[in-house]
Amino acid sequence: MRKTPPTATPNATGRERSQQSLIEQYGPGVAQSFRRISLPDLFPNLRLIRKRVPGQLHKIAVAVLEEYLASGGWYVTIADGVYDVAYLNLPNSFADLKHAAILKDIERQIQDRISRIPSKAGRRLSHEISRQDFETMHNGPRPTVVVNLDIPEILFGAPGDEKTLSKRIDQTVRDVLEDFLAINGFFTRLSNAKILLIFPELDRSLAQLKRDAIANEIARRLKPADAKTGSSRKGPAATAPGPSEAGRNLSFRTKPSAGLVNTWNQAVAEAASKRGQFDPDEARAMPAGWSWSYQPLWRIRNRLLTAYVLRGFSPVTDASRTLTNDSPLREVLIRTDQPGLADLPLMDIAVRDIHRAMNGGGQAIVIVPVRFATLDRTNLRTLYLHICSQLPEGARKFLVPEIIGIPPDLVTFRLEERINQLRPFSRAILLRASLVDQRFRRWRNLGVHAVGIDMSQYLGPEADIMQGLEQFAEAAEGAKLHTYAYGIPSLSLTTATVVSGIDYVGGDLIAPPTDQPLRIAEFDTAMLYPGDQSSTTDDASCRTP
Repeated sequence: MRKTPPTATPNATGRERSQQSLIEQYGPGVAQSFRRISLPDLFPNLRLIRKRVPGQLHKIAVAVLEEYLASGGWYVTIADGVYDVAYLNLPNSFADLKHAAILKDIERQIQDRISRIPSKAGRRLSHEISRQDFETMHNGPRPTVVVNLDIPEILFGAPGDEKTLSKRIDQTVRDVLEDFLAINGFFTRLSNAKILLIFPELDRSLAQLKRDAIANEIARRLKPADAKTGSSRKGPAATAPGPSEAGRNLSFRTKPSAGLVNTWNQAVAEAASKRGQFDPDEARAMPAGWSWSYQPLWRIRNRLLTAYVLRGFSPVTDASRTLTNDSPLREVLIRTDQPGLADLPLMDIAVRDIHRAMNGGGQAIVIVPVRFATLDRTNLRTLYLHICSQLPEGARKFLVPEIIGIPPDLVTFRLEERINQLRPFSRAILLRASLVDQRFRRWRNLGVHAVGIDMSQYLGPEADIMQGLEQFAEAAEGAKLHTYAYGIPSLSLTTATVVSGIDYVGGDLIAPPTDQPLRIAEFDTAMLYPGDQSSTTDDASCRTP
């Protein structure tokens, strides 16, 4: 007997339900599948944020939940800023990936909203939190790193919290902390002179580096003369050191400099700007140790190998790919903040090989992946479009760029700008997506041909990946987009991909990689199984510079 959807709670939005209605619908076991989202855990200074943007945090969280759960799943509002999410009919490992994606998206959008909070009478949103909130965050589900900041050690060369610091020193320390912790980090005071810094999801070495930069900036702003007279005589303070002693024992990994800026991000940007001028020849050179090959792509409906994906391979291997089939499902994510090292060289190769193929009568389509971060850098994008423009008008119908590494929180108009810049030089545009994030309706009006996945990015039980493929195909169909998948490693996943309704499929069992785009060739389902031969007879090969 078919079950009816659970009844919505009063005033509930589309995917919101009461816990009782979900239990009545799916049985008591559904309560064991809930995964929690807690805004207080994500933002220890939540009370301060709510005062500045009343009612908006809940709206942001609900909007993200509604978008991610549109294709299936429910959430329950437990308390203000606390939600339980039920991912029904999803394997645990796949549900874990989806839940992590939702958490990150909620955090990103709230951080973006926080950054746009107008200051009141020059006051910024403080990153100082109470000791209770500090302990809650440190003992919570998110990994954190805690480091000490001893103000007397910085100013007087001797640790200790017996000193009572002047209001001027205290305010300067607070200003530096607010500057450096604006993006990621919080602090709490153990005393007037000792401070604990906490960094969510940051490597300890980076946390120490950030702590050292904070210490150096405090030392820079408070000159030795200021530090010398900065102690108040109200308490049992030690004798202030002389000018030669002030700060003599300081030894931090990051040395102070006259050009040190007030925020961590500005410092990083300044360092990046000094790395040298942009070198077009260097940008077009294939990185040392890299190789490349063409992965044939099978258009199932026409029973033809019609396209070839030009894939670059880094010499760095991923040890995690030795995971067994019993390991939890993992997604090997692409850095969305860094350009691809081989993006420009690969397009150079594609342009050259399309020329050669045309001269030999070839008509196969060449798909070239490129990171969004590459297209988002003005100098790289200008050079990339110049390379594309070297294809004559008649050859551009064989070129299809595939934009990869699209940030999950990217506003649509920015993606649309990059697509429109590529469109004059290509047959169509593809967007690589994720098995986890299937919000394709936001892309349906961009004029792209298809959304797809690189199956080599997914490690873990094949049964989980198969289920994700089915949902991926359904979501794309709902957005009226074609689909593709390549890098498929096994016969079982190849079969599952075909059955799920994916339009274009690629993997070594369909046709081995080649060193050049070949002609269009016939391929049928029967050729997948033992005893049949693929119509491509070239041996698998990989080209190196």
